[in-house]
Amino acid sequence: TGAGLAADIVAAYPPSKVLLPRGNKSAGSLQSGLTEQGFSITEIVVYENTEPSIAPIDVLNPQLAVFASPSGAKTFFKTNAGLNNPLTCIAIGPVTAQALAAFSAAAVIETKVPDNEHLAQTIATILREGT
Repeated sequence: TGAGLAADIVAAYPPSKVLLPRGNKSAGSLQSGLTEQGFSITEIVVYENTEPSIAPIDVLNPQLAVFASPSGAKTFFKTNAGLNNPLTCIAIGPVTAQALAAFSAAAVIETKVPDNEHLAQTIATILREGT
């Protein structure tokens, strides 16, 4: 997450100038975590998150869905508002978990650490043990 990355940078480097190429929907936690510690941030928006026009899913009773971004969660549940099976949602970080909780009544499980290893472990645990 941005806050975790900011903490790692602050621990490893003295305050300095940082160029931050980012998307247009930044949560701002990286920036605020660095500026609060004396870093000077120059931000450049290099891509835009857009909401594509997608069709509702055509899968009967998926057991789980994996989400890596709040915008992905929003678009999925906006398109699949009628999805009423007990879908378990896995979030790869706290910001995505908060978005899932806001967009869906489905069970939300956040990985212990927002990385691929913990994501794989979380998926394996759910498939092996259920929710």
